[in-house]
Amino acid sequence: MSQSATEERVEAVIISGPRKGEFINVNSQAEPELSAEEEAMLNFVVQAAKRMSESAKALSNSVDLLLHEVCEVNKRLHGSTGSSQ
Repeated sequence: MSQSATEERVEAVIISGPRKGEFINVNSQAEPELSAEEEAMLNFVVQAAKRMSESAKALSNSVDLLLHEVCEVNKRLHGSTGSSQ
């Protein structure tokens, strides 16, 4: 079996930078194997990024709730005094 017959190619899209939106072909065999240390570090970084993402989502939800409460208080304050401005 030739090398090209066993070679797997994957199509991907660039998600940022000047080439954003461009489709590229990625040769899955072209990537070097990671050492155990490199793989552990990569997994650590991925997990840290996931935790940061979850924290950012939770913070965003908290800010949305706080903004909603501020808007409600503002409506009550201005609604009860009428339009005396």
